[in-house]
Amino acid sequence: RSGWDLRDAKLRSIKCMPRWVAFLGAFLLTLVVWAQDVPPQFSVELKASTVAPGQTVEGVATVKFADGLHAYQNPQTDETIIPIELLGDGFELSQVSYPKGVEDIVGGLPDKYFVHSGTISIPFKFAAPAKVSPDGIKFIFAYQQCNEVTCFAPGQVETKADLTVEGAPVAP
Repeated sequence: RSGWDLRDAKLRSIKCMPRWVAFLGAFLLTLVVWAQDVPPQFSVELKASTVAPGQTVEGVATVKFADGLHAYQNPQTDETIIPIELLGDGFELSQVSYPKGVEDIVGGLPDKYFVHSGTISIPFKFAAPAKVSPDGIKFIFAYQQCNEVTCFAPGQVETKADLTVEGAPVAP
């Protein structure tokens, strides 16, 4: 009689095994997805579409970080931390107004750091270059993203904005 009970228990455990395998697979998949370095969404809007060479152009960069990811404020209080940075490709940005991050304890580190998550806006200005590609002017957003467990390799995303440069140069 006890032999049959043991055999019944084995049969029940074999029948339940697919459920446990599916649960374990779903759990592991969640961990893998959660730990991925999803690049932030990045766009730039300029306040003017046609300018003269050297004319000051104002714009706003919008960056959206994926859920569970954050990047570090610029400037950062610790020189070992890689902050966000907005760059022009082939031209210098001026008056970049990085937003203040939220103070947070990150990944068990002993100090608090200022971080960005969600969506941020970065106002900026630049002097229009003499020439612009027909497909637009390129901007670069450099960052290092982290989650609560790990930091990922530094990365960058690019976007272009429509800008026509024509006419006589404007004195600085």
